[in-house]
Amino acid sequence: MNRRRRSATKSRRITERHTRHGYWWRYIPSKREPGVNLFPVLRAAIAAAAKECRTSGKSYVVASFIKPAPAIYVFACDHPDARKPGIFIMYDLTRAGGLRSPAVRPASRFSSTPRAISSRH
Repeated sequence: MNRRRRSATKSRRITERHTRHGYWWRYIPSKREPGVNLFPVLRAAIAAAAKECRTSGKSYVVASFIKPAPAIYVFACDHPDARKPGIFIMYDLTRAGGLRSPAVRPASRFSSTPRAISSRH
């Protein structure tokens, strides 16, 4: 179930997939224009995450990796990528349609330890 679809943009910098963990979306900026499209891309990422929340009933995040190359991601909160070292969660979109945008933080918020879960609620 790992269908891959590229966007219709000429640069092909957006990749979408449907995996067994749910929807997965990635934007990799052009090396020539690394920060030029950041705000429109974040709006597109939030819109994609909100749509998936409504259709799947799962909570989604908009996240970023800095290394090895900067990129913006959208995936479900329970996706394995949410626990990778070096990823920063920028927005949480809840199943109920809420958008939380606390300060950028490491993905350790999605740790499965009881302490991490109880400290956030």
